[in-house]
Order: sequence, then structure tokens, then C-alpha cells
Amino acid sequence: MTQRRPDSHDLPNHKKLPANPEAGSLAPIDKEHALSSASIEVLMGIETDIKDTHEAGVKSAIRYRLTMGKHLNDAKALFDNDADFGKWRQKFAKEHLGTVAPRTLALYQQMSEQYSTTPKLLEDLGWSVAQELLNAPESIVNKVRTRLEAGE
Repeated sequence: MTQRRPDSHDLPNHKKLPANPEAGSLAPIDKEHALSSASIEVLMGIETDIKDTHEAGVKSAIRYRLTMGKHLNDAKALFDNDADFGKWRQKFAKEHLGTVAPRTLALYQQMSEQYSTTPKLLEDLGWSVAQELLNAPESIVNKVRTRLEAGE
């Protein structure tokens, strides 16, 4: 009888692998690989850690982009016109931000204007979907917000 593979939420992350897994107790994890049941448990904990790290990184990147956009919008408010601000932003980006293009910074500004009061919404939507909603009619944006708040 085969034993049920535990779900990742059943396991504490990164269980230590026993020094001598049971001989002959390999189970297939895909068409090309097999692991002992103890190794599968360890692997599932690692998978959970990878997913958690990825999710935290995505949220951190979103917070970074919103914060950058806010700072840029604050700087923009100091300039008399968009052209002067644009020149400053381009020079500043080249000198201090390396590979971040001025167009990317402009997008950060737009996203910050749209989502600064609702960063959780941005995290729930994801950057790409939220970016697509920038130019959507307000009625569509409101429908998306309502559905997300309802847990859909």
C-alpha cells in the first residue's frame, strides 16, 4: 500500500533528511526522478519555502515600485512644468539608478498615483494586471476591486 504524500502545508519547512533513508523506498516524483519518502517530505518543505520567498519578493518589489513612484511624484511637484521634470528624471536615473529607464520610472509614478492608497489591491492583482487597469474605465476598475474584496 502506498502512503499518501503529505501536502506542503502538512509539513514544517525544511525537515532534516534522515541519514539513512529506507532502502528501496523510492517513490516517483515525475517521469525521470524518484526520491525516498523522507526526501519527498524535505523537498515539499523546500518547495513551500521557495513559494513563500517568491511571494515575499513580489510584494517587496511592488512596495519598492510604489515608493519610487511616490518619491518621483513628490519631486515632480517641485518643478514648474513636465518638461523640466522629465529632463531632471532622465539625468537623475542615468547618474544614480543605473539600468532603470526613465519610462519605467514614469510607470512607477502612474502606478503610485493609482494604487498608493490601496497597495494590497496591487499585490492581489499583480503588477501586470494592475498596469493593464491603468487605462481601463473606472467602472471596470471598480468591478475588479469589488470581486477581489469578495475573495474571488
